[in-house]
Amino acid sequence: MANPEEINEAIAQALEGVDPHQGQKTAFDLARALRGVIARFGLKSEYRAVAAVVQLYAEDHGLDPEDLEAAVYLVWDFIVSPEGVDPVTAAAQTARAGSIPEGFMPHAPERPRRLCWLTLEVARQLSGHGERVFYVSARKLAAALGTDPMSACRILNLLCNSGHLEKVGKPAPGRAQKYRFKSVT
Repeated sequence: MANPEEINEAIAQALEGVDPHQGQKTAFDLARALRGVIARFGLKSEYRAVAAVVQLYAEDHGLDPEDLEAAVYLVWDFIVSPEGVDPVTAAAQTARAGSIPEGFMPHAPERPRRLCWLTLEVARQLSGHGERVFYVSARKLAAALGTDPMSACRILNLLCNSGHLEKVGKPAPGRAQKYRFKSVT
């Protein structure tokens, strides 16, 4: 686990790239930069964990802290691709910080159960909590989960067959399949 000094340095570096004079784009870039730090260090991605950083950023740059905090909060859950991390890897890293609910696939062996849960959490994040269709390739998912592409493909199919995900359309050759997130339960 990273020490607080490393995390603080990463936050400072991430904030250097955010232009405070871009209005709503500032809020989006700030959220994206902070999500990138969270993803790199495998921290929980709850907004309240970074609220103080947003406040300090606003004060340091002469922005209204209340307005900036509100704007960052409103875009927080819509950041699909954190700064410096591809979306699938970022979602998997964030998902690892959570725990698997007791009733989820209770009869499955631990490793497939964990991989299915991580995949479902990745799907939930990539879909904006079910708000949009998303795509994911078995190769990218496998790399993010630390497994092989065939297992990742089987996990996706298992989650579709069990009603957690739904395939959307048929992918063009060489393209990733699109999915719709249905439910966790």
